[in-house]
Amino acid sequence: MTLSTIGTDGIPDARVLILKDVTDDGRWAFASGIESGKGSQLRANPVAALTFYWSSQIRSVRLRGHIEVAPAETNATDFRERGLSARAVALAGTQSTTVGQPSTMGQLIEQAHQRLKHDPDLTSDGWTVWLLRPIAIEFWQGDPSRNHLRIRYQRHGADWTSRRLWP
Repeated sequence: MTLSTIGTDGIPDARVLILKDVTDDGRWAFASGIESGKGSQLRANPVAALTFYWSSQIRSVRLRGHIEVAPAETNATDFRERGLSARAVALAGTQSTTVGQPSTMGQLIEQAHQRLKHDPDLTSDGWTVWLLRPIAIEFWQGDPSRNHLRIRYQRHGADWTSRRLWP
């Protein structure tokens, strides 16, 4: 999925991430380091958009909403479920910061691997599961004749309304 946030300069910013979960109460979960670029943007302005696009099916889903931070135990569980290399990289440095010497980066990652080997349950205090609570969801089905099907759902308190939009 593509996560879009708002930078401190007010300009939109986007990057591709993995959707981790859709919770029973309808929040959409993804994860990153809290000090990363996206983490800083989400803390400063806790709103975002998610976009899914399947070109082979000519379909997309767009969501807009407010961001919440998952509880600490959820963050720790998510971190422990990541692959060993992904955990080592997350422990070794701060996501989105400038890399000094590539050899130093490799050494720090190897040190993190060793820490995880000795303590497999080690987690990162900065690992964060973010939850988007949608206020709008739009489904789009493309059509070669440009007569696309667009249906938008809009939250109003606890209720949702839907409407079909012009292509």
